[in-house]
Amino acid sequence: GDGAPTRCFTDRKNGSGWSRERIPCRLFEWGLQNPPSSRVEIQLRETVRITAESHPALPACSWSLSTGAPDPTQEREGSYSVSITQASERDAGNYSLCCGSLSTRSCVAFTVHVKLRQPSTPQLKILPGGDGESSKYQCSSDGFPKPEIKWITSPPRVKTGRTQPDTAVSVVSSYRLYKTPQVLCCAKNKLGEECSKLFSYDLQTPSSPEEIPVITVTLGQSLLLRCTASPAGKGLQWLSDRGGLQTSRFFDDTGDSLILHLFIESVGEKDSDTYTCRSDDNRNKSTRVQVVERGFLTILQLNERNTVSARERFCFRAVVSAHPEPRCHWLTPNGTVPCREGKTFWGNRTYQLCHPAPGLYQFHVENSEQHVTRNMSLCLTDTPTVHLIQETDRFTCTTNSTLPLNFTWLTCPSSANCLDASSWRSTQERHLQVSDLDAFCQKRASSSMVLADLQDSISIKCCIQNSIHSGCSQEAHLPKTDSVCVCVCVCVYPC
Repeated sequence: GDGAPTRCFTDRKNGSGWSRERIPCRLFEWGLQNPPSSRVEIQLRETVRITAESHPALPACSWSLSTGAPDPTQEREGSYSVSITQASERDAGNYSLCCGSLSTRSCVAFTVHVKLRQPSTPQLKILPGGDGESSKYQCSSDGFPKPEIKWITSPPRVKTGRTQPDTAVSVVSSYRLYKTPQVLCCAKNKLGEECSKLFSYDLQTPSSPEEIPVITVTLGQSLLLRCTASPAGKGLQWLSDRGGLQTSRFFDDTGDSLILHLFIESVGEKDSDTYTCRSDDNRNKSTRVQVVERGFLTILQLNERNTVSARERFCFRAVVSAHPEPRCHWLTPNGTVPCREGKTFWGNRTYQLCHPAPGLYQFHVENSEQHVTRNMSLCLTDTPTVHLIQETDRFTCTTNSTLPLNFTWLTCPSSANCLDASSWRSTQERHLQVSDLDAFCQKRASSSMVLADLQDSISIKCCIQNSIHSGCSQEAHLPKTDSVCVCVCVCVYPC
């Protein structure tokens, strides 16, 4: 009946196991207005299972989700569960388990809250200044916990405005940054960091890496371009190939420079264009703006399986194409190593992890749109040290090395000049025995040659080729077998 208690649990993935917690929940009749709902809070990317025990008299249970996901019913020993794997914002909503027929139908409901949210890509805008004041830059980002906003140039007098609980806003005078070629606004909370760039172009200097030639912007985001000319007194204008003179402009005169901003508060597909800043003395610089419907992330290159010489300098290398700016880390046998390359804001990004030890690795890269994890391995190999052992009835050749391996048995007759490589002949291929060693990728391999298969009076050795190097054992000599004479004396006696 309405308000009748039942038994409900949350199981949270914890390493290799699960931790269970009982949560209060109550049954209610289907169709009840404002039914009771149990609150379930989960962390972003957490894996959780919500379980409710069914009433024995109410068969035919099923879950319904406000998120629109298909029926996820999992039944086990009279309990019904729904699983949320690697929780995202999409998993927040109402979850209901209803049992029984249409005439007698009871339910239990849960409201799932995803607690944390990474900062959104900061919106960088320009605001008009007051009387006698320069314009102002405004940077805003939302997330949970509420992000902290930092200007990479650390200008003084940064103001934080009053905003929504999960939105951070910071405002700074553009005058304090007009001589700074690289201005970044970054929003950070415990889940990560997102940054936006003020795209600056100085007509008085040669083109520099900070002057981005191609800008990618997501549909609906803001776009802010800054053009500077010095000395003052030369007029500036922003032009686009398709639209001509651009009117959304903010002009500042610092006394020794003219600064003209081009600002689009919310870009649309029509804003994909080439924009040129031109001065009255015909100096100009251009940038191409690409507006995409949503972000993207692709690993273009990654050296996944690697066997290299122990004497070679090696780096794992990943080439990534992404928008917005990606974040990445390497998962190594000794822990997590963050990617150290700086933000580029255009073109492909190259990340490297150098001087790694042999072992298994992962490369993880993500942005606000998606995340990708790829596995890698590194084996170190060297010139194989080959041992030839003579036993009672055979020769055995052994080595420790990486695979693949090629064993070759060679013989040289004693009548030949064994210093000449052409005198050695390979024998029939022999069975190879391989076993594991403690060192990563390293194997112990052996092959045997039975003495009965060999001719007398020869020299023998074995050679091994791995994926990079080769090596041979020392020679062993099989002497000529001494002849044995058997004398038979026959005595004849007279009959």
